[in-house]
Amino acid sequence: MTLHKDKQNSEILEIFKQVRINIPLLDAIKQIPAYAKVLKDLCTVKRKLNVEKKAFLTEQVSAIIQNHAPPKYKDPGSPTISCTIGNSKIGQALLDLGSGVNLLPFSVYEQLGLGELKPTSIILQLADRSIKIPRGVVEDVLVQVDRFYYPVDFVALDMKLTAQTNVSFAPVILGRPFLATSNAIINCRSGVLNLSFSNMTLELNIFNLCRQPQDLEEMQEVNALEAVLSEVFLCENDSFKFFLESEDNDIPAVFAVGSPGDTK
Repeated sequence: MTLHKDKQNSEILEIFKQVRINIPLLDAIKQIPAYAKVLKDLCTVKRKLNVEKKAFLTEQVSAIIQNHAPPKYKDPGSPTISCTIGNSKIGQALLDLGSGVNLLPFSVYEQLGLGELKPTSIILQLADRSIKIPRGVVEDVLVQVDRFYYPVDFVALDMKLTAQTNVSFAPVILGRPFLATSNAIINCRSGVLNLSFSNMTLELNIFNLCRQPQDLEEMQEVNALEAVLSEVFLCENDSFKFFLESEDNDIPAVFAVGSPGDTK
């Protein structure tokens, strides 16, 4: 097919070479550019190139089109760990990336006897924009997490605690300084916390701890089957004796029921 078209084009070109036009010289000079353009268009083989166009999409659009979006997860809860401060175990110490200091209730500080409380110029601004002035800072408190010990500086702050709140469930906050000291890495999907100490690492599950109940109540069992069976046995075998042995039974009222002829 391509050879046939090339042959036709060569024949047309030969025909144009044999054409003679008698026109004045000046007119020929003026018209030569126009004729050249027409002849070029006629003799040039135009080929349409089918070039595939590529559209580049962003990563988010590609993920939606390919249905590669990750599954949605619910809120796993607040990350908490169990640690030991002094001789007391803290059941649920909150890990908070939003806190620039480590917080400890002043009443808990007094109970633990952690040492000298140094004055500080720190002013705390809470989430509701309120301002709190702490009592002071206690430095280099050893916090034990499993088998690792970390030096932590705590800011002692006055907090309203109920009378039932003991040291084990005190609201202790471990902020960014502790997380940086322990080189903490939190996997929010699996709930695994990785802590480092020198060349050793430790894995903890931080989201399951906050789901555990704080108060472990004892289970009690009441067996009322024996009393029920005793009452049924007495009623079926000796109802008269049952009424006599009953403390709440009114015997005169029972015998008063009957016809007047029965009293003769």
